[in-house]
Amino acid sequence: MRYDPDDRQFIFNTEKHMDMSGVSTLLSEKKQRLREEQRNHPEKKGTPIWASVLVVIGFIVGVAVAAQSGHPSAAICMFGGMFVFMGFVMIPKTRASRERSFAAHIVIGVMAILLGLSVSVPILLTDKLGSDRAFAMLGAGMFASGGLLFLVYSLFRIYSTSNRNGIPVEGRCIGYAHMIVNQRNGPHVESSEVFEYDYAGEHYESVNEAFRSEPDAEIGETVTMRLNPRIPSEVFYSAPRKGRNTGNFVMAAFFALFVVFGTVLGVLALNGRIGTGVPGQNTNADGKYVFTDEAIEEKIGDHETPWEISLINVAEKYEEDGVYYLRFSSDIPQSTDKDKWDQFEVNDAYYIVRNTATGKLIAVLNEKEWDYQGSHPLSDLREP
Repeated sequence: MRYDPDDRQFIFNTEKHMDMSGVSTLLSEKKQRLREEQRNHPEKKGTPIWASVLVVIGFIVGVAVAAQSGHPSAAICMFGGMFVFMGFVMIPKTRASRERSFAAHIVIGVMAILLGLSVSVPILLTDKLGSDRAFAMLGAGMFASGGLLFLVYSLFRIYSTSNRNGIPVEGRCIGYAHMIVNQRNGPHVESSEVFEYDYAGEHYESVNEAFRSEPDAEIGETVTMRLNPRIPSEVFYSAPRKGRNTGNFVMAAFFALFVVFGTVLGVLALNGRIGTGVPGQNTNADGKYVFTDEAIEEKIGDHETPWEISLINVAEKYEEDGVYYLRFSSDIPQSTDKDKWDQFEVNDAYYIVRNTATGKLIAVLNEKEWDYQGSHPLSDLREP
């Protein structure tokens, strides 16, 4: 990363070690100074971030409104869309901005997009997948994309502390960069060297990409770094030390398991192996239970019995001399017992599944509560 004394993320000085309170205080003073300079010199102002902030606030308000108004699917999609938007914002758009950014920032942006898509896409496909499979795939995607994020970050750490990558170049340490890193175990200071060097006839001052708790090089010391020829301002240096990457390798292996688990979970969900316990039965975006050919054949008990499915409505129901009659669509009235008669409502539509060989009724399901998503021909016999 090219050295920029006005970078708001870092404190640059010749002190090799700094505690968190000192870095925090100096960062606050630096940001205040830069804000004052921007007010005094408007031409130096960078791209305003207020538009991005307003968009994120819009997403948050949209999520809250959708959830409050009884549209959880829309709320979840907007929540995922917020991550997609933030991911695109994080990715540098120009070569100059890429030179000022860590490669890790680019990776985090891409991973944020994947995380957002893993949330939104299954919900958008709920009608086809069913809610159980959609939410299983949502969880699988979050597991896999989150694991991939930390796996890539671990591999980046391994790469950034390795002396086997890039082009060797001699650099002299002229100072240090300090920043505050927030992790689950609390914030702490990480530091890195600032090197000056020459490459391809140009003089560079760049920050070592390998940040860690303690820099290796001393002020004025000349070391052999590794340089990225595509971005000459990107250099890596880490003094050889046995076992330095043990923790990073362990972290990479751990999060690789997340990726594997999330991938397996996603494949099982996509194939319908994860659901309510009844093959092919989930719920769609309207809250209806989904039933499929597999669910019907499971109810029948084999895959050989021929069956047919039709959609009819109750045109009429009445009682005459103690006998209860139902008339479906254009059929003639037929008698039934009182318990079944009570279950049907006039003008409601019902799925009727019959054994085509015997005519035996296999299932009757109210279309208000159920949604058929199978490959059998569905005969629509409802009266207009």
